[in-house]
Amino acid sequence: MKFLGRQWPLSLLGWAATLMVCLAHFIHALTGTGPGRFPDLYVYRGAIEALRSGAGLYDFAAPNGDPFTYPPFAAVMLAPFVWLSAPVMEVVWFLLEVTALGGLAVLVARVRFPATQATSAPWIALALAVTAPVGSNIEFGQVSVFVLLAIAVAVLNVASGIPLGLAAAVKLLPVAGIPFLLAQGRRSSAALAAGVAVAATGVTWVFMPRDSMRYWLTELPSGTAYGDTSLLGNQSLLGVLQRTGLDGEVAKVAWLGGALALGIWAIVRARHWRNSKPFETLLVLAALVVVISPVSWTHHQLLLALAALVQVSRRRLVQMIWSGMVMLLMSVNLWNIPAPGPLGWVLANNRFLLALGLVAAIPWLVGRAAEPEHSRPHPGPRRRLAPYALMLGGVSIALAGCAGTPTISHPSETSVPPVHVLSQGSVSGKQWSFGYRTQNNQQCLLISIQGVEQQLGCDIPADDAIPINFGVVNDDDELTVVAGSVSDKTSKVRLLRDAQTAEEVTPIRVRPDRPRVFCLVTALQDRPRQLLALDAGGETIGTGGDKFSRAVTVTSGR
Repeated sequence: MKFLGRQWPLSLLGWAATLMVCLAHFIHALTGTGPGRFPDLYVYRGAIEALRSGAGLYDFAAPNGDPFTYPPFAAVMLAPFVWLSAPVMEVVWFLLEVTALGGLAVLVARVRFPATQATSAPWIALALAVTAPVGSNIEFGQVSVFVLLAIAVAVLNVASGIPLGLAAAVKLLPVAGIPFLLAQGRRSSAALAAGVAVAATGVTWVFMPRDSMRYWLTELPSGTAYGDTSLLGNQSLLGVLQRTGLDGEVAKVAWLGGALALGIWAIVRARHWRNSKPFETLLVLAALVVVISPVSWTHHQLLLALAALVQVSRRRLVQMIWSGMVMLLMSVNLWNIPAPGPLGWVLANNRFLLALGLVAAIPWLVGRAAEPEHSRPHPGPRRRLAPYALMLGGVSIALAGCAGTPTISHPSETSVPPVHVLSQGSVSGKQWSFGYRTQNNQQCLLISIQGVEQQLGCDIPADDAIPINFGVVNDDDELTVVAGSVSDKTSKVRLLRDAQTAEEVTPIRVRPDRPRVFCLVTALQDRPRQLLALDAGGETIGTGGDKFSRAVTVTSGR
C-alpha cells in the first residue's frame, strides 16, 4: 500500500469511488439510455472494418450519420480494437479510459500537490469523474481522454515529445501543445513531437494514399465532417459567434482573428513562466484549445475542470466558492436550462466563458494569490494593457451575444434517409456500391448498380442457427451481387467460383445491436458455385445451399 501513501484507506476509498462513478457511466451506455451504446467507438470500428473490406475510410457513416473525422493514422492506431469481439472491445476500451483518467490525476497531483500527491490523486480523479466531459468520453467511447493525457504528459514534462507527436497524428488538437513546449524552453521535445507527427502522417500517406489525400485535401479543408458547429454543445469561439447570428464568413473571420490574438497572448505567458509553472501552463493551453478549436464538444473540455485546483485566494471561503463554481459548470450542462435574454446567453455559453476567462486571467490570478496583500503594487498608468484589451474583447463578444437569444441550427430533415456506403467498386465495366439506410430504426441493406438502387431487406436476421443470410442481385446476366448478414461466429464469407478460385470478405458491423453485414460481387461468367460461412479457424459453419444455387442458375439462364 506504499504507493497509496500513509493514509492509504482514504486513498483507496477515493480510487474505489472513482471506479464506481466511471462504472455507472459504462452501465448507462450499455443500456443505451444515454447517447447510445458507445456510438463514437463504433464509428471507429465500422470505419476500419469498411476500410478492410475495400471501401474508403471516409465513405463510412454510422446509423446516426456520424462519419470518421480523424486523420488516417488514427485508423492505424485504432485497428487492433477491431480484432476484438464487440463486448470485449467495449470492456477493454472502458478499462483503458479509466486508467488514462487515473494517470491524468496522478500527473496533476504530482505537480499541484507534491507533498500529498498519493492522497490527492484519487480525489482529483473522483472530481474529474463526476464531470460531464468524463461521462461523455466514457458513454460515447471517445478517444479524447487519451489525447488530453498525451498533452498533459508533454506539458507537465513527464516524457519527451513522442506521446504528443503520436497524439497530434491521431487528432489535430494536440498540435497546439508544440509551441507551448517551445515557450517552456524545451526545444528538443518540441522538435521531437513535430517530427513524430510528420513522420507518422507521412508513413500513413505512403500506405494509405487515397484516404490520406481525401482527408488532407478534402475532408479537413471543407470542415463538413464536424457537423453543425452552431449547436450548444460546441463551446468554441466559432460556435459562440455562429449562435449570435453572424454570417458564416464573417463569423469565420472573427474566429480566426480572435484565435490568433488569444494564441499569441497564451504563448507569451507560457514563455514568461518558462518551466516554472507547468500546471498553470497546462490549464492555459487546455482553455486556449477549447476557445480556438473549430469544435469543442463536451468530451474535449475535460481539462477545464482542473481550474477548480487553481488558487485564486488565500481566503478559504473564496477558494471554496471558486472551486465549487468550476465543478458546477463542468458537471452540469447549463445550456439545457431555458432562460431569456443575457442570462440565457451566459448559460448557453458558460464553458466558453470559463475557458476565455482562464486564458486571460490565470496569470493575474496566479500572481495575486501568491503575493502578500501589502506587497501588491498599486495599478499605474504604465502597466501593460494587453490583458485588459483581451478582456475587453471577451466582453465585446458577450455584449454581442446579449443582443439576441441563442439560436440553434439543426440538420435539415429529408423524407428519404441517406444511404451510407460501405463498399464500392467496378466489375465488368459496371460501377456498383453496397450500403445501408436506416428507416424506422431498421438497418436496410441496399445494392446500387450503375446508379440503379435495389433493396435486399431490412434487419436481415443471422444467429447460430442461421450463420449466413443473404440476398442475390443479378444485372443483365453480367454481375452477381451477394449481400446479407452473418452470425457472430462467422469470421469470413467465401464465394467459390470454381474448384481453384474463391473470393473472401470480412463482415462489417455497422451497428452494435445488429448482425454484421457483407457484400461480394462477381461476374456471372466466372460461374459462382457456392457461398460459405467460415469460423475463425477456417471451418465451414454454414452455406448458401440451394437458395444460392437457384438464384444464380435461374437468373443467369444456365
